[in-house]
Amino acid sequence: MSTKDGTGERAAMAVMSDRMTQGDQGGQGRQGGQGPQKAEAVRAASNLSGDQLRLLFDAYQPQPLAADPQIDQTQPKPAGVLVPLVAGAGGWHVLLTQRTSHLTHHAGQISFPGGRVEPDDPSATIAALREAEEEISLARDRVELIGQLDDYRTVTNYRVTPVVGLITDTGPLKADANEVAAIFQAPLAHFLNPDNFERHDRAVDNRSRSFYAVPYQGYFIWGATAAMLKNLASVIQGATA
Repeated sequence: MSTKDGTGERAAMAVMSDRMTQGDQGGQGRQGGQGPQKAEAVRAASNLSGDQLRLLFDAYQPQPLAADPQIDQTQPKPAGVLVPLVAGAGGWHVLLTQRTSHLTHHAGQISFPGGRVEPDDPSATIAALREAEEEISLARDRVELIGQLDDYRTVTNYRVTPVVGLITDTGPLKADANEVAAIFQAPLAHFLNPDNFERHDRAVDNRSRSFYAVPYQGYFIWGATAAMLKNLASVIQGATA
């Protein structure tokens, strides 16, 4: 997500500490291998049909935004990101972007397409679709919106709405060279395995903040993006458990 006004690295640490898994150690993933039963559960969840995912998200009720006394309690600014699930061999894949290294803020970070709600955007959902077109040339008519994840409030006072979309064919994608260095896909199964998530702690403005990270093939996915992927995994796993 790019808010284009300096939300930057601190905005990525929007994850609330009460959403973290109890007992995780800072900077460490969960220990233990992925047994046969867990592997089969991950495989099955990552291969849900489109109809199953539609029903799942139709039934899901996003959780109320958690209060955080460390964040400015004024009305948060709205933003939206698209969480694209792309049909592919071996199951669904999640489409992600890497920000360009020359940006003043959030340089090199992994994010979903999206950004702040502009005056001409009627909703965060429309903002997410517009930004996806602008950032990676993903036409909105190729995206079937099926629901939302929980909103996230960033430390810079943005309320980010993640909207989930199914994509059969992305069509030709082209990165906006000013903002996006790379477009890539990662298997949904990678994020459905809790062993792949790590918890980190970092001081921001003299405050301790906790956030998730989920590395993938050299990409360090962290902060708000990792938290939304964790939320996505919990919704899917909760419905298939």
